[in-house]
Amino acid sequence: MTPMNRLITQKERILTAFILGLSCTPLVYIALGALFSFGIMFSVILLPPYLLAIAYIFYQRLWSKSNTTLFQIAEYLCIGIVVGFTILISDFNLQTTIERIFAIGIISAITTTSWWIFFNIKFK
Repeated sequence: MTPMNRLITQKERILTAFILGLSCTPLVYIALGALFSFGIMFSVILLPPYLLAIAYIFYQRLWSKSNTTLFQIAEYLCIGIVVGFTILISDFNLQTTIERIFAIGIISAITTTSWWIFFNIKFK
């Protein structure tokens, strides 16, 4: 039995949907054209660590279910990279701090809800 096909609890579904939703929030900003507001060096320097972090989070949450301390620390570090990238990329237009926080919250809520619906359909 592969880890993807095993039964997961509702608590695991919600936690995984929340983590993947937060991880996908910068992708929405990228789709909205936020990278064009920054210089090319922003993309060259910050995009590879973000993509590696999101790839590791997806691998850890969807396929590998290693629960050793080292893997958990690596996942927390990747979540920190994603949160930092989200804060940096959300500053692409002239929004106040409150508007940025609300925009991140709304986008995160939409992506988290999308992942939660996916997991509820996939693991009925």
